[in-house]
Amino acid sequence: MQEIVDEAAERNILVGVENHGRHLGGTEQTARLVRMVDRENFGVNIDPTNFRVVFGEDHIEATRRLAKYVLHVHAKDILISETEKPESEGWHQSQTAATPETPSEEREMRIGRSYSAF
Repeated sequence: MQEIVDEAAERNILVGVENHGRHLGGTEQTARLVRMVDRENFGVNIDPTNFRVVFGEDHIEATRRLAKYVLHVHAKDILISETEKPESEGWHQSQTAATPETPSEEREMRIGRSYSAF
């Protein structure tokens, strides 16, 4: 990652990693990666919803802890419903879990739409 970020720095590009997925996404995992890469142009494309939806973490506390590393914000509208399906364009349904180990039959269904803001 340092090689990629160093190449980006030569071109005045910021590189942000999103807190998402099983291998990178929890607050500590994300902060640890930023500290390990240790470059001024490397930080987080933060998605507060992923803390709660993917990892079951408190999204407000997670955002506070990573605030100093944030380069970009990615937010979602989330409609918690097992039956309602909005007709609006851009909405999609996804399955969520309190933790990655939660069995799929116990996961909640959510319908969401994504937005990004710089």
